[in-house]
Amino acid sequence: MAAPACERPLRMAVEQRPPYLYMNAEGQMQGSDIELVRAILQQAGCSLELLPELPRRRRYTMFLAGEIDILPAASMTAERREVAWFTAPYFVEAVALFALPEKAAKLRDIKNFEDIRSRGIGVISQSFGWFGEGFEAHKPALRNDGLLSHYDQLGHALQMLKAGRGDLVLADRAAMRQLLLRQKLNLVELDYLPMQGSARLMLSKRSVTEAQFKAIDAALQKLEESGALKQIRSRHGLQ
Repeated sequence: MAAPACERPLRMAVEQRPPYLYMNAEGQMQGSDIELVRAILQQAGCSLELLPELPRRRRYTMFLAGEIDILPAASMTAERREVAWFTAPYFVEAVALFALPEKAAKLRDIKNFEDIRSRGIGVISQSFGWFGEGFEAHKPALRNDGLLSHYDQLGHALQMLKAGRGDLVLADRAAMRQLLLRQKLNLVELDYLPMQGSARLMLSKRSVTEAQFKAIDAALQKLEESGALKQIRSRHGLQ
């Protein structure tokens, strides 16, 4: 183990998002993010403190104030780099489109969101989050055409799909696969992936020093090279 890098546990707020974070039958939080982050911090000589679940906006405000140290599964942007350190990627995040089996045959040939809009196909997407440049570019037009509906929780998206509120659900691929497996449901995943990219740990510059960040990033890369992180990801169906 590396020399201790942290004088106190680093704080991370949780959010129900299987398989990344979820509460088990015993009322304890678990998931790939907890296992991966704990392994990385332990390798760096740090420990993890889980904070209670908080609204997304409140969580980010606390992060900016240095009251939360880590936000997992983050995408790196120029704006965020002003306030946060970003580690190397620790898993590949993908966004996919899902359809009911009886409608999938007519939707399998979709290649982009221009196809979706021109054919008048309704899309059900989460009310927050980043789902790729293609979706962001076409979101205003889809909304203006009445082809866009929103969900807050993934379970609601399935209800909306069955009720005919849209033809496709846009969702995190691993999260949707986990939900379908747990509920023993069957949806068809389209070949077109609106987004596939690197997810990183975002560390607050207000509460995490550059030296601590470098130790954590080095620990992550060491565990990646050894295959330890791959083993954790595989158990949760992640790349």
